[in-house]
Amino acid sequence: MWTDHVDGIQVVVSEDGNELYNGPIASLDEVSAGVEVAAGDTHLLTYVFSLPNSAGNGFQGLSQGIGITYDAAQLAGEAR
Repeated sequence: MWTDHVDGIQVVVSEDGNELYNGPIASLDEVSAGVEVAAGDTHLLTYVFSLPNSAGNGFQGLSQGIGITYDAAQLAGEAR
């Protein structure tokens, strides 16, 4: 499910309706939202995971765990 680029898990990552990635999870290495988020604000990324219609019966009954890690860096600013 993870390594099959054609019939394995597919993922679409979007931000405010703008598609950032669309393809096999096997090729997903990093997605950059590339936005600044002010303290106390939120930013919405949407992930949609699916199997294509071409996925055969061999995928029935299988399961796959998926972990997502978010990295952020604080911008330089005034001391408080």
